[in-house]
Amino acid sequence: MRATKNIVLALLLIPAISFAGEIYGTISPKNGGHFAKQKVTITAPDGKVYSTVTDDNGYFTITIPQLGKCTLSAGGCTADVYSNDGPNGYTFIIDNQFPGCQLKKQ
Repeated sequence: MRATKNIVLALLLIPAISFAGEIYGTISPKNGGHFAKQKVTITAPDGKVYSTVTDDNGYFTITIPQLGKCTLSAGGCTADVYSNDGPNGYTFIIDNQFPGCQLKKQ
């Protein structure tokens, strides 16, 4: 009986433990195309930093365990993004001629 209670308790806790937010998207220059091999960092709500590098098409994906407002940094630009219990897609457009960037939710 005790083993059954432990199994039920473990099954109830699995969703809480496995909560994670996926942030994905593309990094592109303003004039079109994609930034291949661009470093992308996400600073989570607790201050922990997660990073990856875009593929040849400028695509990235990062899964973080915290939910909430995060900061995405790439190519010298930063923007606020959000992590929740589902995937969140963004297009991050970097303008190299003028300092700045544009973030679009996918």
